Amino acid sequence: STGMWIQRRIQTSAFKTLPDLYALTKVTTSQHVTDYAAVIQDAFDKSPEVVSAMYSGDASLIGDEVSAWLIYHQKQPVAAATTIISGHTAGIYYVGTVKEERGKGLGAWITSAATNAAFDLGAERVILQASLAGEKVYQKLGFEPITHYRWYVIRV
Repeated sequence: STGMWIQRRIQTSAFKTLPDLYALTKVTTSQHVTDYAAVIQDAFDKSPEVVSAMYSGDASLIGDEVSAWLIYHQKQPVAAATTIISGHTAGIYYVGTVKEERGKGLGAWITSAATNAAFDLGAERVILQASLAGEKVYQKLGFEPITHYRWYVIRV
C-alpha cells in the first residue's frame, strides 16, 4: 500500500458534486458514533465484536484532536472517515463506503471533509495510507505518494 500526504486544503471543485439526497455530517452525537460503526462494519467486513470494541464510546470519534465524518443517503449512513491530529500532522483513517454505494464519488467527498477539517484544526500536513482502490481517488484530490509499505505473509 502507499503512504500519501497533502499540504493544502482540497478544493471541492476537484471532484464531482455530492449527489442529491446525500448529506455530509460531522460526528457529534452517540447516534452518529453508532452510525459510523455500522459503515465501518460493512465497508471493511469487520465483525460486530471488533467494531463494538473499536467504537465503544463517543470519545473514539468526538474530541479536541479527532473529528469524524459521515455521509447519509436518505437518513442511512453510507460513508465515513476520521481525522486525528498529532502535533502539526493529521492522519486520515478508516475511509469507507458501504458496498452498495461505491462508485458514486462518496470516497472523494468524505476524504475532502476529513482532510479540510484537519487543516481547520491547525494541521500543516495530512497523511493517509491508501488502499489499492483509494490511491487513484486520493491522487485526484492532490495527495502525493511519499512511501510504499510492503506486506509480508508469515506462515507458521
